[in-house]
Amino acid sequence: MEFDTNTDNITVPNNIGFVPSGNTYSISLWFKVDILPSTAGRTYILLRLYDNTSSRHAFQIALPSDGNYVGFGVLNSVGGEFGTEARIPTVGFLTNVWYHLVCVNFGSVTPAVIYINGIDRTYWHNTPFTGSMIQANGTLRIGNTSTTGTAAIDGCIDELGLWNRALLAHEAILLYNSGNGLKYCKKCLLDPVINGITY
Repeated sequence: MEFDTNTDNITVPNNIGFVPSGNTYSISLWFKVDILPSTAGRTYILLRLYDNTSSRHAFQIALPSDGNYVGFGVLNSVGGEFGTEARIPTVGFLTNVWYHLVCVNFGSVTPAVIYINGIDRTYWHNTPFTGSMIQANGTLRIGNTSTTGTAAIDGCIDELGLWNRALLAHEAILLYNSGNGLKYCKKCLLDPVINGITY
């Protein structure tokens, strides 16, 4: 999916299938940017699940305009916000390079983590999630905040996946698959030896 104007977006209508059933869930996607958000002068929203009742987002993945990092924000039903940030040390994100993200919210057990290309690159987070997740009744927006928003990514997003559980570190590695990608396959992720990785 390519986005190349300020208002580009993909809108998925309200669907209970896109709302995690509990406080523990994972989101996976590939992205690349043609222009860095710092150069474009705007934050890029990769994904946002919106709640019409509370006018808040249940979760959001963004590339902020003020730094070369990715942020994963989660809100609970009473407005508490829980954030996690990750970056690639030294070089940061580059243009025209595909990156694989896995964002995992563990609920109240431990703070969320972000895997970039199969490696836990989390460098900041606040406390673990508390309370209950917003049971969003709005749209899932890919690539922007709204149909008239100005936070569209200048680049591409592909292979979006949502799970009602926390993906494990070895699963993030398998999905990245050395940059070749791997669609979710229950048998593959449960097989004790795959692609030379033993776990």
